[in-house]
Amino acid sequence: MKYIFILFIAFISTYCYAQKSGDYWNNRLQIVSFRLPPPPIGYQPKLKDINGDGKPDVIYSITRDSIPVMWIDDDGDMTWDDFEGDTKNDCLLIDRNRDGIYGGQGDLIIDWVDTDGDGKADMQFVIEYPKVRTGEVWPNGHYMIVLDLDHDNIFNYIDWNTMQLKSWDKVGV
Repeated sequence: MKYIFILFIAFISTYCYAQKSGDYWNNRLQIVSFRLPPPPIGYQPKLKDINGDGKPDVIYSITRDSIPVMWIDDDGDMTWDDFEGDTKNDCLLIDRNRDGIYGGQGDLIIDWVDTDGDGKADMQFVIEYPKVRTGEVWPNGHYMIVLDLDHDNIFNYIDWNTMQLKSWDKVGV
């Protein structure tokens, strides 16, 4: 019994130490998660009903690294228990530079659209704004529309550890 207690304490100590780390669990792995890092343990996202129908329309939250994010419900299926939106018909705005402006300089916006009603996104809009304003009328950056014509649910590659779009980061045949 004494050995079980010692093993239990060792496990809990390791677990608690791992939870304090600022890195998401997949940092420095060969393969990166296809999921946005969740908020820190104990964080409560703020949900708002914008149109007065009694259901939430927007979730204000943060990632593990305290990067502010906003989910906008595009299809009316968000509930008060949700802590993030979905990737079938919602929009994610990431305030990467933490300036309080979603969709401004240095930010990333991803919008998934289910055009045929099958519960899976068929289209993805990605807007990545440059970190520094260029002074041009139409700001440079990346504006992409990705169509999932073969219905494999694969869209742009986003490194969730750095919050960067890496669509052209891979090479090969």
